[in-house]
Amino acid sequence: MSEAPLLAGKRVVVAARSFASTDPAPREALQRAGVTVVQPGTPPRGSELAAILGDADALIVGSIPLTEAHFAVAPRLRVVAMHGVGVDHIDLQAAAAHGVVVTNAPGSNDGAVADLAIGLMLSCLRQIPAADRAARDGEWQSVVGAELAGKRIGILGWGRIGRNVARRLSGFDVSLLVHDPYVDAAIVSASGAQLLSLEDVLSQADVVSLHLPLTPETCNLLDAARLALMKPGTYLINTARGGIVDETALLELLKLGHLRGAGLDCFAVEPPVGNPLLELPNVVVTPHIGAQTREAISRMGAIAAENVLRVLGGEEPLYRVA
Repeated sequence: MSEAPLLAGKRVVVAARSFASTDPAPREALQRAGVTVVQPGTPPRGSELAAILGDADALIVGSIPLTEAHFAVAPRLRVVAMHGVGVDHIDLQAAAAHGVVVTNAPGSNDGAVADLAIGLMLSCLRQIPAADRAARDGEWQSVVGAELAGKRIGILGWGRIGRNVARRLSGFDVSLLVHDPYVDAAIVSASGAQLLSLEDVLSQADVVSLHLPLTPETCNLLDAARLALMKPGTYLINTARGGIVDETALLELLKLGHLRGAGLDCFAVEPPVGNPLLELPNVVVTPHIGAQTREAISRMGAIAAENVLRVLGGEEPLYRVA
């Protein structure tokens, strides 16, 4: 008689839209260990998620907020594995109070997010979405844009994604201006970039790209006053978190033409139903897809599954946040 799998009887709830969507291996790894995987077709959130956590031993989550209310109704929950990197939407204090380990998957989607940041820069400068709409509408005429070459690109945040963006820009003949209060100037200059104050980056750059986590320190970092420091004709690219930017101030500067355009993959409230930024022709919008590549989804899933298996098996996870 064969032995039961090590984790037989354990239940893992998946509230991450893309988990195992491009590669079944992460789900199969859980199932081989005897875990029952509960993955609704549409990721549950709020009270709907709370309703299915009562007998969950683990939760794999995407960008859905997790609050004290979720932990309070999940007495068996031992681990929350972020299907990605950022954990600003998870109440870490509540997790700790309930004895729940929180993990993430650093390095899994850096390149994917960096690719999108470059794509949004080019889309804004060359007005690719507007040109696409014009061509489809039968307006076969020139749509005049701008080149990246010769521009000063401001990178806020010199972490993995910021550095990946810098590497991708190395062939575009640009100047790189960096702000990150936690990085030594020598490290930045070794990459051919210049470390400056936040105010200097904002006032000198032609394109500003955000690569910061959302923390109490960075919440509303680009408020009305700091956005106003940006030169006329500047572009703002945000593939980080919406809460870093004062969206009301951004809207006004875009409407006035002070900022020439913005490429936004994230908003303070998602989905951004009714957000007036969606109505502006000089804003390029994507639905928080920075990490959504086949390759990144596979890596995120593999790490999330391994983190779950390790914690449920009594081991330390690969990447522990709290």
